[in-house]
Amino acid sequence: MMDRAVQQLVGPLPRRKADASGIEVWNVTDGIASVTGALKRFLVIGTVAEPASLDQLTYSLNGSAERPVVVRRDENPGVLSRLSAVGDFSIDTIAADELQPINELRLTARAYDGEQRTRYVSFAVESIKQSADGVRLDVERSEYPQQLCQLVDGRWQRATDADGRPCLRISTADAGYDRVALFTPPTLEPPYTLSMRVRVEKWTRRVHNVGLVFGWRDHLSGDGHVLPRDWTTGLGYYYSHSPGLRLRVGESVRYDDAGRKFGDRVLAERPLSRRRELLARASDRIGGGTRLRQIATGRDYWFRLRATPTRYALSVWPAGRPEPAAQVTAPADEVAAPIGAGGIIAHHCAVNVYEYHYDVGAGDPP
Repeated sequence: MMDRAVQQLVGPLPRRKADASGIEVWNVTDGIASVTGALKRFLVIGTVAEPASLDQLTYSLNGSAERPVVVRRDENPGVLSRLSAVGDFSIDTIAADELQPINELRLTARAYDGEQRTRYVSFAVESIKQSADGVRLDVERSEYPQQLCQLVDGRWQRATDADGRPCLRISTADAGYDRVALFTPPTLEPPYTLSMRVRVEKWTRRVHNVGLVFGWRDHLSGDGHVLPRDWTTGLGYYYSHSPGLRLRVGESVRYDDAGRKFGDRVLAERPLSRRRELLARASDRIGGGTRLRQIATGRDYWFRLRATPTRYALSVWPAGRPEPAAQVTAPADEVAAPIGAGGIIAHHCAVNVYEYHYDVGAGDPP
């Protein structure tokens, strides 16, 4: 198994001094290589200050003509739900083949009064590497989140928890809709095993989930004015508004104007803990918040998905205990997950990721 950490580059990519543009970029940094290769597009995410006065945000990559950037300007949670806060932005119009070994990104914010602010970032890219056995996340040897994974949505950070352990984190302040990070090439085909060790620090809304994605593909592409949330992936995860653990596959999942969802299918679901499921339901009935959930906050859990050509099997258990037999299984020959990348999804929760493994082969179940 090969440990993977994209190293900091030196020489051709000098660090620039902090600028006063008010444009913060979360997944590209001067002098740091960003992981790419999990998707057909390269996403750039961040936030811009003073969005109320913003007329337009644009970008140029490697001297290209300026292109518009979609920015959230509305407090309505139904508008651009992939962007959590007013001022957050996402560039989803960079094709992977536009990237060069070293890239120059220019972001320009133009205000209604004619003021112009510009942010420059020079960054390299490095494709996800894997050995013949798979990929193993190496949090300890990395300084930035983009060295560890390809980020899709959310302000992921390389952090240290209260016990001094390095982790990849979504903080309470940055929790929101479908925070997704990808760790593998987009070529997952059974047999394989995905495993991760995570800790949920806080559930931030009553409807929430956390778990593994397998076969993740690019969202439907936007145009700099809209940010589609149509998605394709398999999911092996814990979901608050289900019996507990769930296996699910979606292909071009979309929503109509009434908010109805099309294109996905729940394959199987089952409680992780029947006792905690009953406590959570009782808590919901009396408005008791999100404390009593089947995945307890402040505790490490392992998630493991074994995929074969005929079967998916999901196991979830508290770290420090033996792996149980799979709690949820489903046949894979009826509804197969798409071929795509593997990663994590964290919906309305603060979460720390300590380990992530992609192993070729389904291994021996307990």
